[in-house]
Amino acid sequence: MAALLGIELKLQSVELAKGAQRTPEYLAINPTGKVPVLADGDFVVHESSAIMIYLAETKPGNTLYPAERRARAEVNRWLFWAANLWAPAVQAKKE
Repeated sequence: MAALLGIELKLQSVELAKGAQRTPEYLAINPTGKVPVLADGDFVVHESSAIMIYLAETKPGNTLYPAERRARAEVNRWLFWAANLWAPAVQAKKE
């Protein structure tokens, strides 16, 4: 989303295999212990859909997240579908 909107981000790797997402420092930023997380100054937002919406709203007039109410509802529908149905279905189960 950031690249499509022309927003430059400073990326930081989180070594999931080493459990970096479960350290106290990371959990202070994102209590869910998941990625991604976006920090914009002292404001922090996590959850992919929320991050995409936040980035889109920094660029008024973009076509990725429409301003028109019904078109935006369609985008939101798919964002919620992905977060609530698709992501859980494809996540690896812990045994």
